[in-house]
Amino acid sequence: MTKFRFVLVLLCLGLLGAVAVIAGLPRANAGQEAAMQQPSYSSAMRAEIGTPLNHAINLAVHRSYDEAEKVVDGLNTVPNKNSDEVRAINQVRQFIAIKRVSPPI
Repeated sequence: MTKFRFVLVLLCLGLLGAVAVIAGLPRANAGQEAAMQQPSYSSAMRAEIGTPLNHAINLAVHRSYDEAEKVVDGLNTVPNKNSDEVRAINQVRQFIAIKRVSPPI
């Protein structure tokens, strides 16, 4: 009888784990992983904004955070930025900030 209960408990635990996988519950660090992905900008924006943003991303990847922030801050002087360009600049600022506080892999 105890073997039957043991098998029943294992079966219930296995089904519980399967339900979580099937339901597609998000992992606890899924938001952080999404934020750590490198943004890349080129075709959808002007070269005078896209090129410095890509350069700032490369600097942040190579741990030159102050230089990367200077490059992004230099984009404040570019006139007539559209909403997509402003959003991209803010995303790169966020990427630099996250890279600065995250431990190296």
